[in-house]
This record gives sequence, C-alpha cells and structure tokens, in this order.
Amino acid sequence: MPEHTSHDFRKEKIKRGDIRIASFNIASQMHPDIIQIHDQLKQYRIDVVGMQEIDRFTQRNPIDMLQIWVDQGTYPYSSFQKTIDFEGGEYGIGLLSAHKIKKELGGKLNSVGLCEARAWQCIIVEIDGRKAAIYNTHLTHEGKTARKIQMDEMLAIMNQDSHTYKILTGDFNIDQEHDEIYPMLEKYAITNGYHGVWLDTYNLKSEEMKVYAIDNIIVSRNLKICHVGMAENTLSDHNMLYVDLAFVDK
Repeated sequence: MPEHTSHDFRKEKIKRGDIRIASFNIASQMHPDIIQIHDQLKQYRIDVVGMQEIDRFTQRNPIDMLQIWVDQGTYPYSSFQKTIDFEGGEYGIGLLSAHKIKKELGGKLNSVGLCEARAWQCIIVEIDGRKAAIYNTHLTHEGKTARKIQMDEMLAIMNQDSHTYKILTGDFNIDQEHDEIYPMLEKYAITNGYHGVWLDTYNLKSEEMKVYAIDNIIVSRNLKICHVGMAENTLSDHNMLYVDLAFVDK
C-alpha cells in the first residue's frame, strides 16, 4: 500500500479544505496497473486528478485508460488531450473528476524543434457553487529554454482565464533548479515548494537530474493551501502529489 511522506492530516486534524487535487504521471511505458491506480486515488480521496502519459489504444497499452477509470464509478467524468499519435493510437494527458465537467478545452504548446510535442487542457467544474478552472499539462524535458517558452504560454493562457479560481496540475520536468518554477509565483502559489518544502515526486535516480521535485500543482491565491502531501508507490516512476484547498471567501 502507498505510504504518506508528509504529515497525515487526519492524525494532526488539519482542515481538509473544500477540494483535494492531485497530479500523477503514470508512466505508460511501465504498463501501469489501471485498477491499482484507481484504488490509490480512491484511498486518498482525490476529487480531481491531472494525469500525464495517458495511452489510448496504443500497442503497448491497447486500452482506453481514462474510460477504464470512469467505468469504476468513482470518477465518472474525464477529459483527454492528445499530444501525439503513438503506436497506432493516441498519447497525451488526461483529467479525471468526481465532479461533473461543465466545459472542457485544450490546445498545443510551442514544440518547435522538439522530438515530442506538448499540450495543455482545462476542465471547468463546480464545487459548492463555485466554478473552478482546472488545468493540466506536461512540459518538455528537452531543455530549459524550450520549457520556459511552454511555461510562459501556460501563464498567458491562465492569466486570460476569467474564472475566479484557477488550478494547474502537471509534470513540469523541472529537473535542474527549483527556481525554474518561480515565474509562477508572480500571480499564483506553488504547492510543491510551499514554505520551502520540496517533495521529490520522481522516484528513480538519474545522473542528468539535479532535483527531483518535478511535479507541481499551481493555484490562484484565492485558494488556501491547507495541506500538501505525496503518496510514494511503485505504480509509476512518479509519486502522486496532492493538495487540500479551501476557498478563502468562505
């Protein structure tokens, strides 16, 4: 079973907040166990999860991963954004939600000169009468310069969004210095790195990497960060990052 690597909010009576959001790169090349991943999401009571490296009917995973999760009943709503055609099927990013999706949209990120194209997606959900825009992305690992261009694009997209509450989940592939994520701090708050606490979400070792806190959840500043946690596991080469958020206007 997965283990908490941060303080247990139930033992310490930390307020759970209004919504629990997760980000999880499931490493499709590892042929992940879809049911075990579902069970982990359910165990941690995740409301909405942004997932990276999703396969749909590829040779290595000849299934619709998102649909299998939907079929379990816990997360009846999903959204998929293709990044590339792959092995006869599609590969990309996905969002699973326990809350009804009011609207979904997405698009490409600048991938000029890169081996693998990247994209973003967004769903609009309503929690306690409040609409929130929940974004998901997977930035490139092919260099800091290309990654910065993509991050600037994500910032521009979110800044133009008129919704009051905004959340961005993602594998940002920031593996050299933590400060690559700092441009987000101009208008948003980071959860991995919150109060200087960094959680190593990539769980393998690589000589090319200097830092391992490469997954993050970015939130608008009208959302209170109640608790940040991580589930260590062997289901992927990433650990699941999650955060409890509360609406500050309550």
